[in-house]
Amino acid sequence: MLSWKPLVVLTAISGLAIFLFKSDYVSLQTAATPTVFADVLDETIGRARAATIGDMVFSASYGTLGLLAFLALDPGFLGKLGAGLAVAAALADEVENTFVMANIAHVETLKQGAVDGMLLAGTIKYALIGAAFLVLLVALLRRSQAHRKA
Repeated sequence: MLSWKPLVVLTAISGLAIFLFKSDYVSLQTAATPTVFADVLDETIGRARAATIGDMVFSASYGTLGLLAFLALDPGFLGKLGAGLAVAAALADEVENTFVMANIAHVETLKQGAVDGMLLAGTIKYALIGAAFLVLLVALLRRSQAHRKA
């Protein structure tokens, strides 16, 4: 079975790499129009591709951590739900990353629909991350209250 410790390191390194390659990468992911996307991309196509690859590794590693938590832990319904939401967020993140990479490749002829697809996947990703965080927080609070009572 995979160990979670190397995955935590990989997640941290790949997350850092995203911003080392392109510090305004989030602006690229949240560009509302093809023109804004091209402006943020500017002359940094190679760095943007490297940042996107970093984000693909980041998503895959935090999604795998969520899957490991789902399979290995016995945290009850809320823990399983939170881990499942983290895995779903990682999948949405990979869809968003695929749009980013395709949008970089086609920046000269980029259509609004491709930008909208990227934005939709990103919105779903952030909603799922937020839901996972809240569910896991509630699960941890319940667990700590149960330990106090015991």
